[in-house]
Amino acid sequence: MSWFQKCFRQGFQNIGGPDLASFDARKMVESWKERGAELVYMDAIHQVETLFPTPFSLLSPHLGGRDLVREFTDACRDTGIRPGVYITPLEHTPFSQDKPEWCQTKTDGSLHGGPGWAGTPNYWACWNSPFLDKMCELIADLFSRYPLEAAFFDGLLSRHGVCHCPSCAAKFKADTGHDLPGAHNLEDPAFREYLRWKGRTLAEATRRVIAATRVRNPHVEAVSNTPAAWCNWCATQPPEFFDATENVCVEAFPGILNPLTPGIIHTSDIGTMAFSIGYTRGQARGFPKVQAYSWVGVLNFSIAEDVRLETKAALALGGLPCVQGFRPAQKEAYDFVRSCEPYLVDSKPVLWAALAASQESCDTQFVGDGPSGAYFEDLRGTYAAMVDTQLPVEFISGRALGEESLSEVGQASRLPAGKMPAPPPYAVLVLSDVGYMTEKQTEAVREFVRAGGGLVATARTSLIGVDGKPQADFALADVLGVHAAPTPPWPTVSSQMQTVQAAIEFDDAPWWGDAAEPTATPECGWTASGEQSWVSSGRGHLVIAPFQAVSVVIREKGAKVRAWLRPVAVEADRTIRLPGIVESRFGKGRVVYLCNRIGETYSRHPFELWRRLLREAVTRVAARPPAVEVRAPLCVTQHAWEQAEHNRWVVHLINDLDEAGRPRNRLPGEHDQGKNHIYGCAPRNRTIPIHDVDVIIRKPGATKAALPLEGRDLAVRKVRDGIKVRIRRLEQHAMIVVS
Repeated sequence: MSWFQKCFRQGFQNIGGPDLASFDARKMVESWKERGAELVYMDAIHQVETLFPTPFSLLSPHLGGRDLVREFTDACRDTGIRPGVYITPLEHTPFSQDKPEWCQTKTDGSLHGGPGWAGTPNYWACWNSPFLDKMCELIADLFSRYPLEAAFFDGLLSRHGVCHCPSCAAKFKADTGHDLPGAHNLEDPAFREYLRWKGRTLAEATRRVIAATRVRNPHVEAVSNTPAAWCNWCATQPPEFFDATENVCVEAFPGILNPLTPGIIHTSDIGTMAFSIGYTRGQARGFPKVQAYSWVGVLNFSIAEDVRLETKAALALGGLPCVQGFRPAQKEAYDFVRSCEPYLVDSKPVLWAALAASQESCDTQFVGDGPSGAYFEDLRGTYAAMVDTQLPVEFISGRALGEESLSEVGQASRLPAGKMPAPPPYAVLVLSDVGYMTEKQTEAVREFVRAGGGLVATARTSLIGVDGKPQADFALADVLGVHAAPTPPWPTVSSQMQTVQAAIEFDDAPWWGDAAEPTATPECGWTASGEQSWVSSGRGHLVIAPFQAVSVVIREKGAKVRAWLRPVAVEADRTIRLPGIVESRFGKGRVVYLCNRIGETYSRHPFELWRRLLREAVTRVAARPPAVEVRAPLCVTQHAWEQAEHNRWVVHLINDLDEAGRPRNRLPGEHDQGKNHIYGCAPRNRTIPIHDVDVIIRKPGATKAALPLEGRDLAVRKVRDGIKVRIRRLEQHAMIVVS
C-alpha cells in the first residue's frame, strides 16, 4: 500500500492574481501544520501562468521573479508537510493562445469557446495535439526541480462531440483507417469507432501526464479532479480513464449541487458527495480512494457545522476530505480524522446491492453532443432512493457486468472437485434503464440471475441496439419476463407536476402501503367517479417519467403482473391496460421489472411511495437479507465497510438533521434573495440528535460491537443471521465497529 492510501488529512490552497505579490508560503504551510494536515496542494501550473520560473512557460508577473514553488516546498520540508501541486494539464493559455490548431473543436470545426477571463478563444487544448508534448515537458521540468510528492490535476477532460482539429484528423486516420465522422450518428461504424478511440486517447494522454510527474520520484501520487462532479463532464469519461488517473477527486459545493434534480431528499453537500463518490468509485477497478474536495464556506458564512459534518460524511462515504483554504473548524475536523484512521485503512464496501452505471449505455441511448442530463437524472434518482431507504448500495461500471466478480455464483462447475464456490458478492443487481448492453453483459446478467441473484430492471433495459435505436425486443426478455410492445396512442394530460400519459395501478394492496393516501374524495371537493375512482382508492399513482410498453412472457412458471399501466386521459379507453410491474423467476433467481424510469421520477418528486416501491422490489428479489439494516428517520444514512485484515466491519451512521432546516436548490427562474432561495442557503447551526437508532448487522460470526471513538462497548442481541445494536443518541455521526 502506498503512502497516499494512508494519508487522510489533506488541504488545498488555491492562489493566484495580485495576491501573489504578498503571499507568504511559509505562513500558509505552518497554518496547515497547526491544523493537522499531512499533505497540502498549492498552485504551480494553472490556466494562464506558472508560479515557478521555467524556460518552458510564463511566470506570473505578480511574483516579480520569485519562485513561489521553491518557497512552498522549503516550508513543507521544514515543517514536515508533504508538498503537492495543482496543475491544469489541458488548460494553459501560454501554449494555446496563438495555436488554434492545437485546440478542441466542435464537430463543425469551430472552437469550443473558452471562459471570458482567459483573454483568448484558444483555450481548451486537445490532448492529441502538440500541446500535450509541451505540457508534459513543463510538468517534467516542475517535478525534476522540486521534491514534490503529489499532483492535483484539474481538467483532464474532453469537450463533447467529435473533435475536428488537425491532430485528431491525422491520428484517427492513422490509428483506424477512417476519416473523422461528420455527425453524431451511431448508425455510422466510423462514429462508433471514434467513441472508443476518443476514450483510449484520453487514457493514453492521462498516463503520459502522470508519467511526467515521476521523472525524479517514482512514488508521486496523482489525483484527477471532477470525473463525476456537478458539471456532469463525466459523460465524456470512459472507465479506462479511471484506471489511468489512479486516484480521483470530486468537487462538492454545499447545498447547490443538484442542478438536474431539485427537490431530492438530501439536497445538502452530503447527498452530492454520496452520489459523486459512489459513482466515481464504481467506475474504477477495485475501490481506490476518492477525494471529496469541498468548497465549504465559499457560499455561506456560518460553516463550522458544515466542516464537521462534511468531514465525517466524506470518511463514511469512503472519501477523503480535502477542504479549500483556511477554515478554523478544520483543526477539530483533522483531530477527528486522526482518531478514525485505524478504521479507514485497507477497507472495502460491504457489498449487497449493485447499481450499474454504464458509460457505453449512456453514450448509446442518449444521443447528442451535450452532457447526458437525462441519464444522470435517472441514475441519481435511483441511487438516492436506495440511500434514502437505508439499503447498502454500491455502483459498478458497465464493464463489471461482464466480469467474474458479478457472476461467480454460477462458476461452481469450473471449481476443483470438492471446493465450494464463494458466496456471491451481490445479492441484487439494479439495472436502471440500462438500455444498451453488449452480448457479454447480457450473458453475465443472465448467468447471475440463473444462479440465484436477484434483479430489478427498469424501462428500456437491454432494449437499445448499438445504433442507438430500440430493437424488436429486449435482449434479456427471457430474464425480465416481458416483451417490448408498441407504445399505445394514449393522449397526454397536464397535471400539477408535468404532462403525463399513464398511471400505475395495483389490483391488490399497493407495494407502497399507506404512503399514497386517497386525495380525490368527495370530502375534499373531488368527484370520485368514473375515470378518477382508481385515484381515490390509493392503489394508483401518476407515472411522471417516460415508460416502456411491454407484454408478459408466456412460460411454464409464468410471470405475475403486480401492477398495471392505465391511461389517465378521460377520453382514453380505460379498459386498456399494460403490465406496469412484473415479477417473475429465472433459474434460481427472482426478477422485478418496472416499466417506468423510477429513478427519474424519484429525482424530480422524491415521494415516499416511490421510495417504498423500489425498496419492495429490491428486497423481494434479493438473494439474502441486507448486510446492514438501519431503523431510523430519513435524515440518517448508513455506510458499511469491511477491514478484512482485522476481520471487522465498520458501520458509519450520518445524521444530516439540523435546526436550520433543509437547504434546497434554487429552482430555474428563482432569483430573489429570500431564505432558502439562494446558493449555500441555510448553513447548519446545530444538529438535532436522533434517539434509539436500531442497527442489524449480518456479519458472519459477529459477536461484539463497540463505539471506539466514544470508548465504550455496545450491548449486542443475537438475531437471525446477525446481531442487533441500539444507538441511544445519534448526534452528527456514529462509528460502529463489529467483530
